Amino acid sequence: MGRLTYPENTFKGSLRIADARFENKPAKSSLSWTNAAFQDVTFTKAPFRFSSAAAQIDHPVLNYTQTDEKSSAPEQMASFLKGLLPGRAEGKTDTGPDLDIKTVTLVKGTVIYKDQRLSPPWQQEISAFEGELQNIAMPSAGTATGYSFSGILAGKPLTLEGSANLSTTPLTAQTTVKMATLPVSLFKEQLAPALSLDTGKGVFDLTLQDTWKDGHENCEAHYIFHGLSPSSPSADTALPLALLTDNRDVYEFTLSQTDSMENSPLFSDTVKYFRRIVVKSVVAPLLLTNETFSRLAIDDTPDFVDGTSTLSEKGKAKLTLYRDLLVAHPRIRLMITGMADMTADRKALLDKLQEAEARRVEKENLRRSQEWQKLQNQPQRSGQQKEGITEKDIPPEELAKYAPITPRPVTVPDQTIQELAEQRTLAAYEFFISDLGVGKDRIQKQTGNAEQPADSANRVDVMLQPLASSGTPPTVPALRPDANHDQ
Repeated sequence: MGRLTYPENTFKGSLRIADARFENKPAKSSLSWTNAAFQDVTFTKAPFRFSSAAAQIDHPVLNYTQTDEKSSAPEQMASFLKGLLPGRAEGKTDTGPDLDIKTVTLVKGTVIYKDQRLSPPWQQEISAFEGELQNIAMPSAGTATGYSFSGILAGKPLTLEGSANLSTTPLTAQTTVKMATLPVSLFKEQLAPALSLDTGKGVFDLTLQDTWKDGHENCEAHYIFHGLSPSSPSADTALPLALLTDNRDVYEFTLSQTDSMENSPLFSDTVKYFRRIVVKSVVAPLLLTNETFSRLAIDDTPDFVDGTSTLSEKGKAKLTLYRDLLVAHPRIRLMITGMADMTADRKALLDKLQEAEARRVEKENLRRSQEWQKLQNQPQRSGQQKEGITEKDIPPEELAKYAPITPRPVTVPDQTIQELAEQRTLAAYEFFISDLGVGKDRIQKQTGNAEQPADSANRVDVMLQPLASSGTPPTVPALRPDANHDQ
C-alpha cells in the first residue's frame, strides 16, 4: 500500500511482489520467490532510485552456477544485482545509491549450487536457507553489505557470514563458511578417479575463510576429517592416512590458497594436497609426522653394542620413541629387521674370539707350567746316580705335554654375522613386546640382514605399514612414566 504519483512516476509506501523471477543469463544464475514484502519504500523512475527500510522474502530460490570464469562468488553476486538495475543516466551527478535497502531477510529459502569446474559437475541443494543482508547500497563505494545465513546441506548444518563492498572495483570482501560432519560420499563421483579413498566412509568439518582485496584473493580452508579411509589396505593412500590420523581417528589440516587467479576450485587443490602427501609417504613417511617422530627419519645412531644383540641405551630410547609413535597413530604397525655389519660386527666378534683364545692359551700354559714344576719336584725313584744327581731321560711324547702352546687362528664366517642379525631382530621384538607393552599385532618380524660395510648397519631397520582393518581395534600400548627415552 502506498501512493503513486503520475506522471512523475514516483512511489512511497509498502510494496508486495509475488511470484517474481529475476535472471542473470551471463552468470547462469537466477532468483525467484513466492512473496516479498518491502517496507517504507521510496521509488523514482527518473532518475532511477529504489530504497526500502526492510524487506522480507519468503521461499526464495537462488540458482547459482560456478563456472570457469575468473570471478569470485561475491563478484558474481554484485554482477547479478547490477544486472537488475537500469544503467545510470549519462551526466547524473547526485551521489546517492540507485539501490538502497537497509535489511533483507530471507525465510525458508533454497540455494541450488552447481560447480561446473569439477568433473563431473557437482550439484547440491541447501535447504532451510535463512538469514539477513544489511545495507545493500549500489553504487556506494563507502558502504559494506553485511550478511549472515544458515542452511542445511545434505542434512548437515551450514553457516555463511561476512561482508562485501559490492560497488568497488576490484571487489573488497571477506566471507566465512562453516560446514559440519559432511559425508565424504558427497564427492564420490569426483573423488573416485582422483584418489584411492573409500568414499563410502568418513565425514569432514570445513571452515573456509576467504578474503578479496586489491585484486587478490586469499583463502584458508581448515579441514577436520573423521574416519577417512583408503580404498584398500594396499592403496597408496593407506600409509599416509595411517600416519596422519591421530588416536581419535581424526585428520586435521589447513590448506591455503593465495592469489587464486586461475579460479582453481578448492576441491581440486585439496586433491593435489593429498597427492603430495602420498608422494612424501613413499620417499620419507616419517616426515609426515610431527617433529618428535620425524627426527627418527634421520637418526642413524647404532642400536646395539658392537658384535652383540644387546640393545644400547640409545637404541632403547629410539625403540621407545617408535612405541610412542604407535600410541599416537593406532592405524600403523612396524616391520622390524635386525641388521649386522660384515665389517664392524665381524671385527668386534673377532676381537672377542681372539681375546677368548688368548685367555684359553694363557690358562693352559699356566696349567702345563704348574704340572711341569710338580714333576720336577717329585722324589727321584729310579735312574743312574752320578755325584748325587739322578739323571733320567724324558720321552719326547711326555715332554710335549708340558710345552707351551700358541693361540689358534680364529675366524668369523658370514653365517655368524647373519645369525647375529637374526638375534637382533628377536632382541628388538622382545623389547617392544615385553618391556614396552606393544601388542603383537603392531610388530612384524622380518628376516635379519647382514650387510657389507654401510652407514649404521648396526641397528634395527624399522619400516612403517598401514595396519589392515580387521574390525578389531589395534592394541595400543600405554605410555609408562618411567619410559627410558628422550623427547
